[in-house]
Amino acid sequence: MLAILLRGAAAEAQEQVGSVAALEGRAEALHPGQAAWTAVAAHDAVLLGDQLRTLVDSKLKLVFRDDSALTLAASSQLTVDEQVVAPAASRFSLSVGMLRALVTDRYSAPGTRFEVETPTAVAGVRGTGFIVTYDVRRDDTLVVGLFDTTRVRSRSDPKGRATVLVERHYFTRVARGKLPTRPAPLEQRQLQALVEATEILAGGLRPEDELAPEPRSGPGPEAAGAPPAEPRRPSEKVLTPEAEIVDQPIDRLKGQPRTPQEPPPPPPPPPRR
Repeated sequence: MLAILLRGAAAEAQEQVGSVAALEGRAEALHPGQAAWTAVAAHDAVLLGDQLRTLVDSKLKLVFRDDSALTLAASSQLTVDEQVVAPAASRFSLSVGMLRALVTDRYSAPGTRFEVETPTAVAGVRGTGFIVTYDVRRDDTLVVGLFDTTRVRSRSDPKGRATVLVERHYFTRVARGKLPTRPAPLEQRQLQALVEATEILAGGLRPEDELAPEPRSGPGPEAAGAPPAEPRRPSEKVLTPEAEIVDQPIDRLKGQPRTPQEPPPPPPPPPRR
């Protein structure tokens, strides 16, 4: 009986959940049960429990069996914690660096879940696109919405009492032990830098075309090369009265008046190492 259980566990650990769609530069994988990192190449299998990392000046694009896609920027590391097709459930851990997530509409169904965790934050979505950056030196997380809405909470707030909603071209930051900052618009040049850091054209369509934003009624300023129109400012209402406090230590959540403050500027892309 023990031998059967061990074989079953080993088979589950080797479950293929996706593949490498594109690679620029060099990347490595640490498969479950292995002690050494190995180089990866385009079309390689991605297994449940894999750890994947990009080296300096490198990018890695992964496509999963639920049709969602993740692109790792340079000097980033990701773990595939969970990936189930029906009902759709995916969970990834970003321990350092930056990734771009494109999530399919199947995650808009009730009971589905798609989350990217960092040491300080959890970003969850239902069919959208976003960028997550975790800065080890600052020990904080930046989440930027590409289109639709991304839900962000602090790792120190497991019940999500202070979840914020980040809309297209807005950002929030989550430092260790604090709640997410109030969403604020991201400057176009900063957004462009983040997009370029997580873009691999060799892996197929432009990420914005793979899961397109809301359709336009006609050619807008973006089609003419002008900066995109400023998106509608997201509601500053939160899910519960306790969540009226933003960017405050978790242990001071209750009994404190809200202090309005300007959102801090987002950090630049992580330096090349």
